[in-house]
Amino acid sequence: MGLPPESVDPLENGKRRPVADDISDEWKEWYQHYRIELNAMSTPDFIEWLDRKIERYAPGKLIPPDQVLKEELQKKTREEIEQRIKEKILEENNAEGEIMLAYEDIMPKLDEASETLKDEVEEALDEYPTQLWRKPVTNEARNLVDANLDDGITIRPLRRAIVAIPTNGRTVRVRFR
Repeated sequence: MGLPPESVDPLENGKRRPVADDISDEWKEWYQHYRIELNAMSTPDFIEWLDRKIERYAPGKLIPPDQVLKEELQKKTREEIEQRIKEKILEENNAEGEIMLAYEDIMPKLDEASETLKDEVEEALDEYPTQLWRKPVTNEARNLVDANLDDGITIRPLRRAIVAIPTNGRTVRVRFR
């Protein structure tokens, strides 16, 4: 490494500095009197040195134990199924079209609320100066939707349903059409 060792003062009451177990007795004694400051290295040199040290003990990528891999696979599989089913339900029920219709319905109220929005944002920031300006805008959007949309949302009934019933360690799935 080429870094100069620095002398260190002895510890009080004859105590010894802790040193890793796998260090030889000769080096354990040396570390009681000297140290090397790693921050004296340049960043590229330090990273190269650290990479060499890590490679000795952990070559390649860490792969977790089988149980952790299995649990992650189960979790990711369920997430993928959930995402695809949600996408399919949204597509089959024309969610994008319904969103556009609801947005068009609320547009006149949105234009009206925009006229006083700056004053409301200033008022909110006076009361809560650490919050971002987007927070009161988000609150106003939520209020507009609450006041103008909740009762107007029509959800078509599902064409089919699947019920999962856990029994004796097995899950029975029942389909209703």
